[in-house]
Amino acid sequence: MIGYGFGKVAASLRENGTSGDDPLHKPVIGRLMLAVTRALFRTVDLVPPLKRRFLANLYAARGAEPSS
Repeated sequence: MIGYGFGKVAASLRENGTSGDDPLHKPVIGRLMLAVTRALFRTVDLVPPLKRRFLANLYAARGAEPSS
């Protein structure tokens, strides 16, 4: 089972092109990117017009209708 799991993870990483070389995995740049992303999502959560627009775009991208 462990071999199967590791094989599936390796295949997924190859498919998605994810590697440790991405800026997200760098100690300084990755932390900065994470902080900016968190600040963005907190801002969107606190400002109702931004939140509505964000959710509308999310639903449109997924091809679903918003429930409200």
